[in-house]
Amino acid sequence: MGPAERLRAYHGRTKHSPQSIRTSGHFLDWDNEPARFKEYLDLKAEPLPPFRDSGVAAHAAVAGSPDGDGAVDIEVLSHLLFHAAGVSRTLRTPMGEFHFRTYASAGALYPIEAYVVAGGVHGLEEGVYHYAPRRHGLHLLRSGDRRGDLGLAGADPGSVCLILTGIPWRTAWKYATRGFRHLYWDAGMMLANLLAAAAARGVAARVLLGFVDEAVERVLGVDGRTEFALCAVALGEGAVGPPTDAPALDLAVAPLSPRPLSDPEIEAAREAVRLRTEDEVRAFRQARPEPGGEPRVELPTGHELSDDPLELAVRRRGSSRRLSGEGFPAAEYGAILDRALSGLRGDWLGRVPRAFVSAHALEGLEPGVYEYVPGSGFRPIAEGRFRGRAGHLCLDQRLGADAAATTFLMADLDRSLEALGGRGYAAAQLEAAVAAGRMYLGGYAQCLGASGITFYDDEAREFFRTDAEPMLAMVLGREARRREVIRCRRTLEGG
Repeated sequence: MGPAERLRAYHGRTKHSPQSIRTSGHFLDWDNEPARFKEYLDLKAEPLPPFRDSGVAAHAAVAGSPDGDGAVDIEVLSHLLFHAAGVSRTLRTPMGEFHFRTYASAGALYPIEAYVVAGGVHGLEEGVYHYAPRRHGLHLLRSGDRRGDLGLAGADPGSVCLILTGIPWRTAWKYATRGFRHLYWDAGMMLANLLAAAAARGVAARVLLGFVDEAVERVLGVDGRTEFALCAVALGEGAVGPPTDAPALDLAVAPLSPRPLSDPEIEAAREAVRLRTEDEVRAFRQARPEPGGEPRVELPTGHELSDDPLELAVRRRGSSRRLSGEGFPAAEYGAILDRALSGLRGDWLGRVPRAFVSAHALEGLEPGVYEYVPGSGFRPIAEGRFRGRAGHLCLDQRLGADAAATTFLMADLDRSLEALGGRGYAAAQLEAAVAAGRMYLGGYAQCLGASGITFYDDEAREFFRTDAEPMLAMVLGREARRREVIRCRRTLEGG
């Protein structure tokens, strides 16, 4: 069985159903809960400088061009790292501090780490760094320009290459084997913020999935098993020199939890995704999924969008726990989806995820089931009121029913795997997660509540009458609990 077949089998084994949820037997071992931050025992994080806000509207940043010509200096890098991966606020409770991050994370477990491989950043020494979000600083892991050691097979790494890694135990502690999916979900949420922040600061940004995994992990000093590379982002432009044959790193790190556990199925999935040689990297880049036909329907009526800046939308963002069930205009939702589904610039021919919508209270649109076609509108699938059904599909969670609309982002997974091999699984998950992250930004720019939510996989496919596989689900609606978001919405509507 090849990598693509192994990942297709993994995806099937990790699908949720009412029976699998009832019989899983999984429980949360609070005595073995993983830490949410990576701590180097012998390194001190040097603080990054203050940064200026861009002032660019969130909607413009989400839809902005990734081809800017702005330079990446230390102040710009500080801005990008904070909005992609930083700590936005800290809640102090009798049980300790809880750190809210600038991006959405399944279960607020934050299993993603960010690293910087810098070669041409004014104000920052060439080297490899780990981003410390609590301190908004950088740990220097090794000196020197190591961009040529990343196994990119000739791709431009930018003046700085940002690497996102995943720590599977942080998410598997709660979500078991399905947690491998969550690594890409969280990485995609971070990418949505990063790409929007880069557009707002006029910095070119390109997502890279073509790299030799072992080479990247050697540069970062991670073992490729308990922590492994997920994706990279080339920021700015810059010539890169030849490989330096960087020596192995041996840095002391605080234990993740008292008894970190491994999952054989996650390890097998990780192996199936990996690229091992630069020839495999080149073959991945040259592969092209066959394009799919898109139905064209009438464009929805335009809607005036908020001009709130990106930085304000990021600070306002939070995963809603209660939605009111009340509606908002369908044209407004269409405008959010158009930007969310605008695709991303990467080193593979990415596909825009398909968006299937259970519309409950979208003003100007009859309740029912639709597929949303970017730039065109809502294509009807079935008429009717499906709040209860949508709540059931979302693991019988109230949010799925109380949303004004519940949207499933789906992928033609077989086509991605056939064209791109095992790496196609990472591509499909990231494409959907970036779209979901953009929906978060668009929703909170409009002072709406939003949340990512899990689901019964095959029941969702049957409900929407599609062979596509659900990658992520998002709920949007009027906030029912967070007063600042409720007040913001009233102000936006002139109330």
